[in-house]
Amino acid sequence: MEIGRQPISRTVLREVLTRKGAVLGSNTGAESRQVTMSVSPTELPIAAVACPLRVDAKTMEVLYVTFPPQCALPEWLVLTDLAVRQFQQAEAMRQTHERRRQEATIQHELDRARAIQTRLVPKDIVLPDLDIAVAQEPCLWVGGDYADVVAWRMGGYSWRWRTWPARVCTRRWCA
Repeated sequence: MEIGRQPISRTVLREVLTRKGAVLGSNTGAESRQVTMSVSPTELPIAAVACPLRVDAKTMEVLYVTFPPQCALPEWLVLTDLAVRQFQQAEAMRQTHERRRQEATIQHELDRARAIQTRLVPKDIVLPDLDIAVAQEPCLWVGGDYADVVAWRMGGYSWRWRTWPARVCTRRWCA
């Protein structure tokens, strides 16, 4: 065995998978609430605590901590389990913070897009002998139609008026 490298007991890991909770193991005469480790005590007398960090349908991440055999006590199991719960709570808070940051970024982009769309609405359209009203009510999500009114003189004799509609959309979806 290499110096500084501790063996990992498959028995302890199997028990963590079975219980889906913290497990205390030792290879030096385990008490009734301990798992007997699959590591030989002649190779290295050792104790270990294994606690699941993350569990999903296919994987389980485990914190595996080794101790001297005299530390194979329930207090170490409880302390390690408490550390794992603190980690899980901090990880949940980090994920919530990241989700809120992403939502704030999206909201900022939506606000900018809404302001741009509002500025694109033609204002004060004046056409002789016509009353024209243009209105826009931005929705929560960006999208919709854009229209403009363009006037030009045909051959110097009369004015022609055209409306130019356009579809506003992103690469993912169109409104």
